Amino acid sequence: MSTKLYLRSAWVDAAPTANKAGNGIAYVCLNGANGSWWNHWLSTSPGSAADSIIQAQSVAGPTNGVEFDGGVLPNGGELWVSAPLAADVTISGSITFNVWAYESSMSANVAINCRLMKMSAIDGTLTEFHKTVRVTEIAESTHAVNAWSETPSSYAIHKGDRIVVVPFGDDAGTMTGSYYFFISVNSPSSNVEGDSFVTFTETFSFDDTTPSGTSVWLTDASAGIDPGSASELLAWTSRGGDVSTATTNTSAGPVSPIQVKLSGTAIEWYTPPLLATTLSGPVLVNLWASETSNSANCTTRCEIAICAGNGTSPVIWGMGGGGSGGIELALSSSSGAFFVDGEDASITLGQRLRIRVYIDDSYGGVSTPMANGYSASVYFNGGTPSASGDSYLTFPFTLTEAAVTGDFSTSAYIAAQPPAPIAAFFIGSSL
Repeated sequence: MSTKLYLRSAWVDAAPTANKAGNGIAYVCLNGANGSWWNHWLSTSPGSAADSIIQAQSVAGPTNGVEFDGGVLPNGGELWVSAPLAADVTISGSITFNVWAYESSMSANVAINCRLMKMSAIDGTLTEFHKTVRVTEIAESTHAVNAWSETPSSYAIHKGDRIVVVPFGDDAGTMTGSYYFFISVNSPSSNVEGDSFVTFTETFSFDDTTPSGTSVWLTDASAGIDPGSASELLAWTSRGGDVSTATTNTSAGPVSPIQVKLSGTAIEWYTPPLLATTLSGPVLVNLWASETSNSANCTTRCEIAICAGNGTSPVIWGMGGGGSGGIELALSSSSGAFFVDGEDASITLGQRLRIRVYIDDSYGGVSTPMANGYSASVYFNGGTPSASGDSYLTFPFTLTEAAVTGDFSTSAYIAAQPPAPIAAFFIGSSL
């Protein structure tokens, strides 16, 4: 068997929740610039209607390659991003590429190639693991298929990671500037314009089903622990009451993620100590948030870690992100849903989950890095479903609070046991 992934035209906010991957990570362009990227859907199913995407202009070669940018991303690219992988896979077999494309003039000397990348479940970073080297010039004026195969070096991709495909124009001889070139994607039919896809020899699948296990809400109650300088709040199975607003000032980007603040102090959420279980994904994150200006260029990110019962020794399991509609935040409180995923990990008796929310650069859309002088707000502790403040995480399994005793300065806990049974008393027995 094999895995065929179609290049769809849907933007991130039109694709399923699983594909909302705006994550604050800059895309390193083939020209070396750090830029934004526009997220499309890389799907196991074909699209609905062929759609053409235009690159602003070819450039004078020789070149390292020119990404498709829709005419709006001078230092960026159009990226096709899958849902999170459902299991580890090692990519080592032949890969077939099928891309429909054309150029405005044969003088452009454009060949179509693709970059293959991994998006890390841990921090969203993009790592290239193969770049094709095709030199055949594409057709003029009318879409035609470009089909070829290459075999990459062996590369391991883990559960929760995403596969990214980046088509680009390259030298067919030497590229010439001031022309245009196009690709077509999203066709519902085979062997016609827009039937663009990548086929891997390996068989793998994706975590793309919305989970239906335990939901935990971000509240303003104390978690009852104090592992550091942040305020530790409770995340558990009941909604709060009045909406709380964590407002955080922006900084000039690109920036490292900025942990959200309440009254100037960073906040993070902890579940109660848990019974032993396995942390697996995907985890649905639903955050209500806003920014004060469209110029702020903010998105949200959520990080999940496993930690000791006292909140220390955190091990990050996964991080994901997406603002309103999956990319940049709106100007009023709006919900944004996305997946966080990672490799299966053991939660031992008495450990907690730590949840951190950040604001970050809104890469993953047409936005530029975060700008200074604005703020973004995350709304939580709301008591009304599907209204501002109804921020929560839904897991694909059951989380159960552990009744524990022990020293909270350690990670060792003992489940509280019921008292030993009392010997039965029978009528006529001798005491």
